[in-house]
Amino acid sequence: MIIEIFLPLVLGGALLAGGGEALVAGGAGTARRLGLSPIVIGVLLIGFGTSTPELLTSIEAARLGSPDIALGNVIGSNTANILLIGGVAALLAPMALQREHYRFDLWVAVFVALTLGLAMLAGPLTPMLGALFLLSLAVYALVALARGGTASDEPVEMRPVLWRSLLIAAGGLVAALLGARLFVEGAVELARMFSISEAVIGATIVAVGTSLPELATSVMAARRGHPELAVGNILGSNVFNILGVLGATLMVGEIAPSAEAVWRDMPAMLAATAALVFVILVRGRMSRAGGVALIAGYAGYLALML
Repeated sequence: MIIEIFLPLVLGGALLAGGGEALVAGGAGTARRLGLSPIVIGVLLIGFGTSTPELLTSIEAARLGSPDIALGNVIGSNTANILLIGGVAALLAPMALQREHYRFDLWVAVFVALTLGLAMLAGPLTPMLGALFLLSLAVYALVALARGGTASDEPVEMRPVLWRSLLIAAGGLVAALLGARLFVEGAVELARMFSISEAVIGATIVAVGTSLPELATSVMAARRGHPELAVGNILGSNVFNILGVLGATLMVGEIAPSAEAVWRDMPAMLAATAALVFVILVRGRMSRAGGVALIAGYAGYLALML
């Protein structure tokens, strides 16, 4: 019984992480081949690409009749992106941030987080709201592309071959699809085995598991001296999680937020978002001390669930 539960979790998590990484590598290679600027790659290609596991997992959870896991995955992933992933990246490789590079995407992330919070207080999240989220995502992507432009100083001959990048991305998508199904099935069985609410499972195990691609990408980008990719990844992922992941999930069916999601998980996500505003706009850097503070905040959030 235990093997039947934990094997899908471990295997699914590995496939999600590996598939997400391959999808990002292929997507970033395609972006470079087309000459897109670093901030567009960070926010749209990498940020959206690393959220593919969240998208697949939440839709699968909703389809299997576990809406609390679907919603908890979105909110928990956003909290983990800022506090855990941002904290680890800053701890391993402190980054100086140019505020003007992130201001637009940061305020978009704040706006969509507040919008979701108000929607959850108002009542059930409906397919109509999901459609509005998806439309907003399309508008945001178009504006981000227009603002980011298409610029690259890299010689064309040094860019990846387009077909190879597309093939890597396709392989990553297949792996992430399979991993999402295995991970959700294992998480649901784990919740039932220990009589743990699906909201808690969704906001912890599933959220962190599907955030592994963001963790790997942001840490690698920070260590290689590319803060625009590391922070852009977090911002783009958080926007996509709400507008894209939750928007698509709501098209599967209505979600009635649990009390835990409304009064514990959502405030935690809003507090994490406020912390990111402070780090970027006030301090203008992500230091090791700041990284420790972010990680401590995530540990405190997890402690509230025990």
